[in-house]
Amino acid sequence: MKTILDELDKIVNMLKGCLKEGKSFTFKHRSYEVQLRDERIQCIENMIEAYHQQINDSHSESPLLLQLLADLILYEELTDVNPYKVQREEYPIMSSWQLHLRQQREYNITLAEEMDINYMKCNPPVRRKRTAKEEWIREKNDQERLRKTNVLYYTFSNPSPIKNYLLKDKGNI
Repeated sequence: MKTILDELDKIVNMLKGCLKEGKSFTFKHRSYEVQLRDERIQCIENMIEAYHQQINDSHSESPLLLQLLADLILYEELTDVNPYKVQREEYPIMSSWQLHLRQQREYNITLAEEMDINYMKCNPPVRRKRTAKEEWIREKNDQERLRKTNVLYYTFSNPSPIKNYLLKDKGNI
């Protein structure tokens, strides 16, 4: 059992090497042009059919082998190092560093809403929070200003003494 899995692992590594070097791969007396995806998938399907029983019996190593075969099917997408492949491909598969690079280039949607075409901030102004010292100075100045205005207000609003005016009758003049 172990020898069959080692043999399958060796075949998968040979397929991977042929794919990297651009050579054709031979399995069960049939040659496959592994650079073409359809041929490569046909080859992998034939390998799985040939070793189906052994793959199902070994629970520990089979997921790793199946994962390697799946990686070989998606070889073009996984080896494409172009960071802008998201623009070219309909369903891109990104490696971890490409995903990290994409996330670094993206901006938060709130930043996009607050900037115009020329990258100038056009969000409404936000008043900063005053420090405790600034609040104390403001309150002190407000108290002095209120003292001055209160004196003027009281002099204006206090009732003044009643002035009597003597009106002459127009008919007597």
